Amino acid sequence: MGRTAVIVAVLALALPGAARPGEAAHGEGDARRPVSLAYLYDVAALDGPIAMSWATLGYDAARRELYVIAPGEGVRVFNRTGVEVYRFGDEGQLGWVRGVAVIESGDLLLLSERDGTRVLRTDFRGRQTGELRLEVPKTLGDFAPSRLAYRDGLVYLADTSRLKLLVTDLKGATVRAVDLAPLALGGAAPDGNQMHGFSVDPRGNVLFTIPTEFHAYILAPDGTLRVFGRRGSRPGMFNVVGPIVADEQGTVFVADQLRRVVMVFGPDLEFVGESGGGEAGLVIPSEMAVGNGVLFVSQGGNRGVSAFLVHGR
Repeated sequence: MGRTAVIVAVLALALPGAARPGEAAHGEGDARRPVSLAYLYDVAALDGPIAMSWATLGYDAARRELYVIAPGEGVRVFNRTGVEVYRFGDEGQLGWVRGVAVIESGDLLLLSERDGTRVLRTDFRGRQTGELRLEVPKTLGDFAPSRLAYRDGLVYLADTSRLKLLVTDLKGATVRAVDLAPLALGGAAPDGNQMHGFSVDPRGNVLFTIPTEFHAYILAPDGTLRVFGRRGSRPGMFNVVGPIVADEQGTVFVADQLRRVVMVFGPDLEFVGESGGGEAGLVIPSEMAVGNGVLFVSQGGNRGVSAFLVHGR
């Protein structure tokens, strides 16, 4: 079974059109830029796919490695064929790890709950080498980050319950602090309007979603905010909007947890298509990562993490 799992994963990469039985990957909408998602594989150990729920993801595009954090299970590392090659932190020595990001050197940043919220720096094996001493400005008020991202020398930390964003350098010094509530909610206090999806794209845009508003948001480095999405159950519309990511070409992927689909939007935020609903088997998509033409989706219901090839760009 171990050899079979590896062979299946390799063949999936060699045959980009391969689809899970019962799944017909498809694109709808703008015929000028049809985009579709073709199933590749589920991340696996040598003895088969790994069952897990609600995993947080981090992707190292340079090394084509996927980092997966299932609650209480430490950090797992998967190679480009989706096979687990290493794991660390499952004995609690790094605290409760809630987020992971890879910097250019290959070192890792870990968002950890251990004697408070901390950002730890480790080598690629998970051995701690330092810690970011955050300088949270008083203007940000109470700030308890629950999400972490990294791009081009900048560390992005989001307080999803208070809708606040802190951007620092690799020494922890504040570069930018943003109260997102006035921008996203027109000045209203969060009051239950929590952020779900959170990511930073290759251009430094901050992407997030607020399910209760049925909207997705893209905050540019210059402070410009774009808002898109509307409530509904038809293709391209939001019901319970979840994770959001964007790739190197500016294509935006948004998952709807209730409809069990991943929607695709072009750089101009025009709806291009959606995939994954019905018999395809996505179960409450909870987190996504993207890079090198591959979209990774973590799910509930012990469905683990699935990888999809992005077609048609």
